[in-house]
Amino acid sequence: MAKPTRVWKFGDVECALFEQPVEGKNYARKSFKFQKSYKDKEGNWKQTDFFGVQDIGSIALLSQKVAIEVIAYEKKQKIAEEPKEEYGKGGFYE
Repeated sequence: MAKPTRVWKFGDVECALFEQPVEGKNYARKSFKFQKSYKDKEGNWKQTDFFGVQDIGSIALLSQKVAIEVIAYEKKQKIAEEPKEEYGKGGFYE
């Protein structure tokens, strides 16, 4: 399995971001995986992508944090790619 680009954690729940470049394009397709850690009967750490009612709050908070950060990052990237106008040319000052 591919390594995640970034991982966020909140309590036992984590969200991993995976990015796959799109051929011929200047962007990557993003997908997210939520999972939680727990100890089994023998005390070994395991991971699952099944959640109980008690996990819903953690998933909601983590989802909101991830969404805000990813959307803000994409907006910042889009602004950085836009051509800059020279001061005094175009717009209000012309």
